[in-house]
Amino acid sequence: WWYPVQRSLAAAHLKAGDFAKAETEAAASLKSWKHDALALWVLGKAQLAQGKSAEGDASLAEARKLWRGDFASITVEAI
Repeated sequence: WWYPVQRSLAAAHLKAGDFAKAETEAAASLKSWKHDALALWVLGKAQLAQGKSAEGDASLAEARKLWRGDFASITVEAI
C-alpha cells in the first residue's frame, strides 16, 4: 500500500461512531506518515466528536494547511 492503511481503519471507526478507536488508529497512522491530511482530518473529526474541541480544531487546521483542493469535499467514505 502506498499509504498507511490504518488511516482507512480509522475512517471506518469514525463512520461507525467509535470515535475513541478512530482517534487511536489515526494517531497511529500519523506515526508512519506525519503529514497525511486525511489522517489528520479523521483525527480531528474523532476528537471533536469526543468533545476535545481544542485538539480537534488543531488537527483540522493542520489538515487544512496540508490539503490541496476543496477541504469541504472530504468525506469519510472517500478515505
